[in-house]
Formats: sequence, structure tokens, C-alpha cells
Amino acid sequence: MPSEKQLEVVFDFMRNGEWRTLSAIALAVGYPETSISARLRDIRKRENHPRYTMESARTDGTWKYRVILESTKQEDLPLFG
Repeated sequence: MPSEKQLEVVFDFMRNGEWRTLSAIALAVGYPETSISARLRDIRKRENHPRYTMESARTDGTWKYRVILESTKQEDLPLFG
């Protein structure tokens, strides 16, 4: 199924914990922003990657996203690096 392949591609790209915009993710992985948005929602679901969590934050009107290990303390990671 194409969405499963997209999920793995997006997850592999995002799991290093760096904050990224939808457009930056789309440019890097080659899928449209609408697909990236759907895959980020899939990552947020615990059954897909139970050891990871997806976060989103808005700054200057732009949404950014990151995927981190669940055990990583939030205060240990910089907001927007």
C-alpha cells in the first residue's frame, strides 16, 4: 500500500528529532504536503511507532513538526534548534 511506504519514508526522515515544516519535509522526501500531513498524523498514532512521539508547534505563523523517542525529556531538546 502506498501510504505504508510513505509512512516509513517520512518516519525515517523525521525520527532524528529536528523541527521541520511541511514544505521542507515534502521537498526532502518527494511527497506532496497533504500526504506528509496525513503521514504525520499516522505517526502520532501509538500503534504505528509506539516508542516515538510526534510533536507540532507554531512559531511566526508556521507549523513545525518533529518525531522523537518517547523517553526523551522534552526539556532536553531545543525548541526550533
